Amino acid sequence: MGNIFLTASRPFYQSVSMMHLESIPLEEYIKFAQKHFKEAEKNISKEAIEQIYQYFEGITWYMQKVLHTLYDMTPVHEVADVSMVEEAICQIIGSFQYTYSETLFRMPEKQKRTAHCHYQRREKQVPSLPVHLSRNIDCHLPALYNRH
Repeated sequence: MGNIFLTASRPFYQSVSMMHLESIPLEEYIKFAQKHFKEAEKNISKEAIEQIYQYFEGITWYMQKVLHTLYDMTPVHEVADVSMVEEAICQIIGSFQYTYSETLFRMPEKQKRTAHCHYQRREKQVPSLPVHLSRNIDCHLPALYNRH
């Protein structure tokens, strides 16, 4: 999306000023999420929200996507807790399977080989990625590579 404004060959080049927004503070996410869960007679643990925030460094899109998925997964009068976060992330990755597959299909062969090498060595090359998050990615990437 940013390329529309940052690439000289695009029609909106330099038509806007880029602005950096800091992450919303964790305490605000806790209040926000718990309020919306409560309105639907559901609950979410503070620990689950903290875990999501740490995984995604407070990046709003990821926070909202995982919180929304947890909201949908949680029955009325039940609690979304840390044990559900991994499943929510796996569901989200799965929901984008065709998008990822299409992206992989359209990659130039050299870039595809690079991505495949990264996939094979990801735990060594991305030590900051939590092991459990790496397992979430594992649940869908093999299918994408096998299709192409």
